Amino acid sequence: MAKRNMGKVKHYSRSFYTGGQRAKRIAGAAALLAGLFLVGWLAGPAVIDFGTSTWYKIKWSLSGEGKEKLPKPTPAPAESLPEEQQPGEPAAAPEETQEPKPEPAQNIGEGGWAFVSVTSVQSAEQAKATAAQLAGQGVRYAVLPFKDEQGYVYYDSQVETARACLSSTTFDAASAAAALREQGIVPVASISVFQDPAAANADRAMAVRYQNQEYLWLDRARDKGGKPWLNPASEQAVAYNESLIKEAKQLGFEEVWLTHLQFPPASGRSKANFGDTGGRGMDKVLADDLARFQAVLPCWVEYPLDEAARGAESQLLGAAPGALGVERLVLRTEEAADPEMLTAVSETARADGVSIVALLEAGTFSLA
Repeated sequence: MAKRNMGKVKHYSRSFYTGGQRAKRIAGAAALLAGLFLVGWLAGPAVIDFGTSTWYKIKWSLSGEGKEKLPKPTPAPAESLPEEQQPGEPAAAPEETQEPKPEPAQNIGEGGWAFVSVTSVQSAEQAKATAAQLAGQGVRYAVLPFKDEQGYVYYDSQVETARACLSSTTFDAASAAAALREQGIVPVASISVFQDPAAANADRAMAVRYQNQEYLWLDRARDKGGKPWLNPASEQAVAYNESLIKEAKQLGFEEVWLTHLQFPPASGRSKANFGDTGGRGMDKVLADDLARFQAVLPCWVEYPLDEAARGAESQLLGAAPGALGVERLVLRTEEAADPEMLTAVSETARADGVSIVALLEAGTFSLA
């Protein structure tokens, strides 16, 4: 069969697409690639995480590694147990340890006492050094002067009358009290109650008057050194002393030591004017005063032993100390105490309700 001649095929060197069609195809391809890249970028991490998670789950499932394994308790080897607790034997009870027994609490007033001078506690540094020294000596109570029998006040009081009676030598009461407490020492403020010429002169309304005149009554002739006294029946005088006790408490003192909680000496007292006492005798006046003081802080009340022995015959108290409501009585004597007198006064005081009786013998304190 004869071959059919198709003639010569002509090849063209150019595309059948026009220039505009070619540009559209390139732009479309670029857009498609950009879209695929964006989808891959967003979905890729999730696909990879899914694939990885699936792979490890299949691996763990096949190997058994994915099963939860709880540790089994392993008993200690026999050689590591004490001899009295081998396997199969009950545990022996632990040996009882002897706990240190606490030291017995001291009773009120027990322990060493010290009467501290103003110059040894004037600054905080001095107070700390003095407190440490006293603690080393076994002191448990330290008595510091707040107001003496001249009426001088030895700390920076904020009470108006007291500020007029400040001594030229004072101490930092708050720092002293804090230093003593840090050493386990009880700070005690000493106050002369009604023998107080400074306050009597500063505020005459608090003083004992001479008869019905404006003159102040003196405990002896002026040329012999006579001094005025505060009036135990005066509300102003009682309130003044009460304010000092309250101030002592605010400054950190825990107790007070009261002296001259009494009426003035009997000599020449017939010309003394105590104002309106409301029909109260000396004993009732002093009992009412003391009740106010003891309501603020515990009070150690000091009386001469021979005066306390006079009981109801006392011209300074009008009664035995216990009858005044004294809770902590200090009997003072400058010499060795008469044993019989001390025993009699102590027994009477306790019978009258005094909780603690102490002896201040030649400056040395002890419980009676």
